Amino acid sequence: MNKCYFSLYHLVCIGAKVSVTSRDEEKLRKAGDLGADYLLKTDRDWTAKMKDEKFDIILDSIGPALFPKIH
Repeated sequence: MNKCYFSLYHLVCIGAKVSVTSRDEEKLRKAGDLGADYLLKTDRDWTAKMKDEKFDIILDSIGPALFPKIH
């Protein structure tokens, strides 16, 4: 289990609402299997769906590629 799935699993276990973004359908499926609440394709406009959400923590495994989309 890689560090992102490990973190996702533990966040779900403590009751956190977890959103996962990815271009990869298999990664999104696995995140859903581990209990993620939102599964969002990064090649679509996911910012509109999440605009009213508040985040306590963001785990980023890819770096600045998504920074411009997060306000």
